[in-house]
Amino acid sequence: MYNDLYSKMIVVFTLMLLIYALIIPFILNTDDKIKHIKWSALALKNVLKNCEQKDIKSISKEVQLLYDEYVQEKPSAKKYFSNVIVWLDTIILRINTETKSVKCVSGYYEVLKNVRELLDETIPYSNCTQYQQGILNDMYGLRTDKNKAIVDNIIGRTESEFLRLQSDIRKNDRSNKLSLMIGILGIAISVLLAIIKF
Repeated sequence: MYNDLYSKMIVVFTLMLLIYALIIPFILNTDDKIKHIKWSALALKNVLKNCEQKDIKSISKEVQLLYDEYVQEKPSAKKYFSNVIVWLDTIILRINTETKSVKCVSGYYEVLKNVRELLDETIPYSNCTQYQQGILNDMYGLRTDKNKAIVDNIIGRTESEFLRLQSDIRKNDRSNKLSLMIGILGIAISVLLAIIKF
C-alpha cells in the first residue's frame, strides 16, 4: 500500500518538476520581451512628442540616443534588440498588428518609418551585431571601382554567415537551458528516490 502511494507521489512530483523546468523559462522570457517593448514604447512616445517640430534627422538622433540609454539602463533588452533598427522594426511591426503594448506610439507610425529608413541608411548591416557591423564596414572601406563586385560579393557572403552563426548561437543557448533544466530535474528525482529508499 505504501509502495503504491510512494510510486504515485514520485510520478506526480516528477511531472510537476518537468512542467516547471520546461514551461516557466519560456513564459518568463516572453513576458520580459513584452515588458521591454511596453516600457520603450512609452519612452519613445515622450521623445516623439517633444520632437514634433523637428526634422527627421534630429528625431532619428533622439531615437538613437533613447535606444542607447535604454539599453544601458536595462542591459537585458540587448538580447532582444541588438540595435536600434531591430528595436524600431519590432515596434513598427507591433503597430501594424495593432498590439496594445505599443498603442501609445501608433499615431507616430509614419514618423517612425521615416526614422527607421534614415537610421538604416546611416547604420548598414543592421541585422548583425555591432562588432560584426564594424567588420563589414571595414571590408566596405576596401572597395574601389576595380574590385567593387568582388568586395560586395565577399561582404554579402560574410553577412549571411554572420546571420547564420547568430541563429545557431540562439539555438544552442536554448538547447543548453533545456539540458540544464533536464539535468536539474534528474538530480531532484534522484535525491527524492534516495530519500524514499532510506
